[in-house]
Amino acid sequence: MAAVVLGTAVSPIPQGVQWAVLLVGLLATGVPHGGADHLAARPWLRPRLGSAWLQAFLVAYITLAAMVLAGWLAAPITALVAFLALSVWHFGKGDAGPGTHPASALLHGITPLIGPILGYPEATGTLFAALTGVSAAEAEGFLESNRMVLGGGFAVVLALGLPRLQKSDWIEVALLLTSGFLLPPLLSFALYFCLWHAPRHVLHEIRTESTQHAGQAIRSFARAAAPATLGALFAGILGWPLWQPEWGQTGAATRAVFIGLAALTVP
Repeated sequence: MAAVVLGTAVSPIPQGVQWAVLLVGLLATGVPHGGADHLAARPWLRPRLGSAWLQAFLVAYITLAAMVLAGWLAAPITALVAFLALSVWHFGKGDAGPGTHPASALLHGITPLIGPILGYPEATGTLFAALTGVSAAEAEGFLESNRMVLGGGFAVVLALGLPRLQKSDWIEVALLLTSGFLLPPLLSFALYFCLWHAPRHVLHEIRTESTQHAGQAIRSFARAAAPATLGALFAGILGWPLWQPEWGQTGAATRAVFIGLAALTVP
């Protein structure tokens, strides 16, 4: 990460490269880390539903995902705000660990998002515009005009959460905040989500679910996550050309990736 940060400080990274890094990372770890959600649901559902547990899980999962998609199309600004709030909760819960003080969990969750918003309001505004339908100038203007408010709010979270962090977590927060300020939003999100958050969750699932040799456990997890991962890939490939006439290539890709992630995150 440090090498990428230093390289970016010297010369900008083309957007095509950013998208390539993000998409490869999502397929390698980002989507699979949610593609095995049924493993977490199995101990609770199978004793209650028997052999029908997986079918019930899939029906509920797909229904919730469809509701998120419909809600995003009906009220995109509300959906984006809700998705950002859910992401803060999800990242904080996943990265802070059990027993962490709520202020520290909030700091863990908000840091990956606040850096790009404060450091790259123009690029972040362009992404938000593609997700909500407002103009890029309007989205960027909103972030710029509220920069001090957002920065002040984060300073409060930092002041409350930092003293309660384990000292080993200080470096993590500092690196995430620095990469968010220095790297373009797509790349900073890819590095955080695909190289830090998702692998941590995958390793936890592997340790929880399997007593096999490490190599066998990883292969078992990959097989379990493959159907949902391929399904998400198919949905993204389907959504991108449908949105392209109205939103262009970049806008359609933004919607396919991030609305798709929202549809998978909620269930």
